[in-house]
Amino acid sequence: MDESAREEYFLRVVKVGEAPDWPVPEENLVVGKQELGDDLVQYWAYPKDSGREASDLPPAEVVAAEQKSGNPAIMIDRGRSEDPKSEGYLELYLVRDGHAYARNSSNLDNLEDNISAILDFAKNEFNIKVGHFMTTTRVPKEAEEKLDNLENGDIANRKVDVEDEQKSPFRPASVGVGAVKGYSKSSSNFLVFLPILVVLGIAAGLIFFKGDAISSKILPKIPFLAPAPTLTPTPIPSPTPTPTPSIDRSEFKIRVLNGTTTTGAAGKLLEVLKEKGWGTLSAGNAKNQAIEQTIVAGKEGMEEVVKVLIADLAPDLEATQSSTPLKSTDKADLEVVIGKK
Repeated sequence: MDESAREEYFLRVVKVGEAPDWPVPEENLVVGKQELGDDLVQYWAYPKDSGREASDLPPAEVVAAEQKSGNPAIMIDRGRSEDPKSEGYLELYLVRDGHAYARNSSNLDNLEDNISAILDFAKNEFNIKVGHFMTTTRVPKEAEEKLDNLENGDIANRKVDVEDEQKSPFRPASVGVGAVKGYSKSSSNFLVFLPILVVLGIAAGLIFFKGDAISSKILPKIPFLAPAPTLTPTPIPSPTPTPTPSIDRSEFKIRVLNGTTTTGAAGKLLEVLKEKGWGTLSAGNAKNQAIEQTIVAGKEGMEEVVKVLIADLAPDLEATQSSTPLKSTDKADLEVVIGKK
C-alpha cells in the first residue's frame, strides 16, 4: 500500500505497541491517532506545512464514517488530479465498521491492479473479507464504466466468501459526497454499485421505490365470506370503517429518517407525504439502518395525529407508534423512521 510523498496525508493501521512506518521522516509530519479495537490503532499524518492539526481526521476516515452497514468494503472516490493517467485520479479506501484501514491511489489504467492490491492487503494484513465495492458521485463517468467492465472480469472472480454480508440486495448507483476536504456527514450518502447477492423475491409487505413516489407490490386483501347456513341468501353487513380523525395535515411538520439500506428512501417518502398534504421538514439517515418495523413518533398530545400518519403510510409501511414522544423543543412535530416493513 505505497503512497507517494506528494499526497497530502498518510494513513496507517498497526497493532497496539507497534510504530507506523511513514514514507517521510516523522519530524516532518503532524501525526494523530485513535484506537479501532481488536488491538489495532489507526494513525494519520499530514505534512507540517499543510496547516492541519493532529486532531483533524483524515479524508479517508470521513468517507469511511458514511459507511453505515459495518461490512468490509472498498470505497472509491475522486482523487485530487483531473488527469485519468495520474495516480492521484482516484482514491481507494479499505473500510470496516465506519473506519478506514488503508488507502491507495490509482489512475484509470491501473484501477484493476490497485483494487486487487487492496483486496490482498485486506486479507493478508487484517484477515478482512471484502464483500462489496462502493463509490461516490464524485467518481468520473469513465471510472464508473471501467468498474462496470471489471464487475464480470478478474476482480469479480477475486471476491472472497462473505458469510457476514447482509442479505438485502445492493443496486448499482451512486449519490453525492463533496470534495476530500469538507465532507458533510448530513448530506453525504453512498450506494453499493457492485452487488454480491441479488435478491429478487418479493414477499408480502415488501415495497419498492420508483420515480418520485412509493409503489407497493402488496396485493389487496380480500375478505373471506363464509357460506350462509341455509340456501336462503343472507345479506352480509358491511364492516363499519374506523373513522379517521379530521386534522389539517399541513399544520404538522414531518422529519423522515431512513432506517434501511435502501438509498433515497427517506427523501422519496417525504415527497409522498408532502403530496398527501403534510408539512415537511427534512429527510436523512437514521443512526441504525437495520430497523425492522417503521416507527412513528410525535410530540406529547399528538396521539391522534400519529394515528392519521400511520394510516397514510399504510399499506406500504406497517408502522407502529413510538413509546417515546418527541421533545417539545424539537423542530419536527412528527418523525418517521423507515423500517423494512
